[in-house]
Amino acid sequence: MAALENQLDRVQLERVSAAVDRIVAAKERGGRVVVVTGSGPNLHEGVTTLVAELMRLGVVDGVTTSSAVVAHEMGGVLDKVKRVDGRVLGLSEEVLPRGGTCELSMLDDSVLNEIAEYMPLGGHLMARFQAAEVNVIIKAAGNLGYPLGLYLERIAVEILQLARRHGTTFEAVAGHGADERTMIGIGSRRGLQRGCNSNSTA
Repeated sequence: MAALENQLDRVQLERVSAAVDRIVAAKERGGRVVVVTGSGPNLHEGVTTLVAELMRLGVVDGVTTSSAVVAHEMGGVLDKVKRVDGRVLGLSEEVLPRGGTCELSMLDDSVLNEIAEYMPLGGHLMARFQAAEVNVIIKAAGNLGYPLGLYLERIAVEILQLARRHGTTFEAVAGHGADERTMIGIGSRRGLQRGCNSNSTA
């Protein structure tokens, strides 16, 4: 901890100390601590896994975040993808994101086969992806890589239906299948999602 503190300037240290004091004061009076975080601090930066650990320890009682972060946590931790200019693959610019790049998730055969049982895969498109001479990069999970991104979008519809049917939150249902080192995973195991709004993970 001392090594980390040495990297912070005086203002940052004062803010950390103030945050600790407020958390301790809230806990001592029987209050709850909720973290509010946007899409910036993703899993690959370690922020959300740190929050998940604080949830496991009982320091953090809830989190409100974006649907993008929930998608990252549903996808895992990191995603290995091939990033390709979609126009090289013969795709129309109308279906491509801004910048024209698209991604292929580099998945194990077992995972790919499991997805193929759930939805049809574009074999010709994947073959063109595989043949493209580009670098493989590692990025935050659950983004736009094909087919993982599309799979998560489709299964999210079913998760939402289950959540509504059982009167609980999306994150509570999704968390059953998530790693306990994610916020939705530990939140589901600790029962922290109940009674929260649709944008919260706890």
